[in-house]
Amino acid sequence: MLELIISLSLHVGMGDDYNSVHPQIRWNQDDYIAGVYLNSHTELSAFVGHRWEIKEVGFEFGLVTGYNVAPIVPFFKVDYNGFYLAPAIHEGDVGAIFGYEWTF
Repeated sequence: MLELIISLSLHVGMGDDYNSVHPQIRWNQDDYIAGVYLNSHTELSAFVGHRWEIKEVGFEFGLVTGYNVAPIVPFFKVDYNGFYLAPAIHEGDVGAIFGYEWTF
């Protein structure tokens, strides 16, 4: 199923200014996900991964492009009722990304 998503994010414990609006197009089929989104550096990122759901809590894990750490990096995200949390690293700073997603 094709999903259109708009996310708003807040970066905690990290320096610099980050983009906080993330439009996304995602394909979700049999718990596998793939898509593209506008990342925190205002660049396009492509990703592939897997999604698990336990009751109302979702877990996503996969690989993503578009960051300066390496050409491809792992990602992990936890969500509940549209709210999400993901770890983040940028130039030695370790922090977290909190946000909310609207799926259409």
